[in-house]
Amino acid sequence: MDSAGQPPMTGFAARLRDLRRRAGEPSLRELERLTRRTGRPYPRATIDDKLHGRTLPDWEFVATFVRVCHRHAGWPDPPDLDAWQVQHRRVLAELAGQRAGQRRGTRAAEALAGDPLTVTVKLADVSYLVVRGPDGVHEVPASGHRVRLIVEAPEPPAVVLTELRPVVLARRPAAGDLVPHHGVVPVRPFAVHLDEDPASLEQLGDAGFPFKVTPDDPEVFDLTVHTATADVRWALELDWTCAGRSDTRRVDLGGQPFRTTARPG
Repeated sequence: MDSAGQPPMTGFAARLRDLRRRAGEPSLRELERLTRRTGRPYPRATIDDKLHGRTLPDWEFVATFVRVCHRHAGWPDPPDLDAWQVQHRRVLAELAGQRAGQRRGTRAAEALAGDPLTVTVKLADVSYLVVRGPDGVHEVPASGHRVRLIVEAPEPPAVVLTELRPVVLARRPAAGDLVPHHGVVPVRPFAVHLDEDPASLEQLGDAGFPFKVTPDDPEVFDLTVHTATADVRWALELDWTCAGRSDTRRVDLGGQPFRTTARPG
């Protein structure tokens, strides 16, 4: 808005109309004729659009219009084009700011219309069992490994995480040869118990759900995964609420379930 509380183009168009009025209200036909004489002709329809804020006048139009109004009025002093250019640049800046705000609003609306979270999954502190089966040889993370979740909200508003739970997708007896490995220290520590029915999440640290994530404040969860007897395919379900909306995000390994097997012995 300009100083008169009007949208930028509307306020600037009003200044152009005021100049025309003070110059003796030349008709659109006369303005067209005068612009033609300057070597920069503008048709009547174009002039009318600019005077009523229907289209944005470029600086060439503004300078030409100001000059022909002065010529029609017969004012002896040359027009103050520097002052007009300052006002024109201010309009352009205000319009650019509005467009940037609209783009930010569109991105926020798109985030609210869909899933406002991004979740990055990493495995850590993993020992593997080499499992041989009819579908080939696989290295399967052994019980005791960590699943690290980095939960972010790329755009405002804040998203409140209300619950996280493991979901077993398949279970079978465990078998294989252990390959030990050691990993990283937890951030938000939890334990996943896959042998329980349903599977459960145990809080190990001082803080528990709910957590809040914002663009500047993500959360990192380390989940220590346990099974004593089974080879389990599983996923996580992360409940969230944001700006009056609630939903559940499935968390897995890029569309494939996690897989965890019991250690031998």
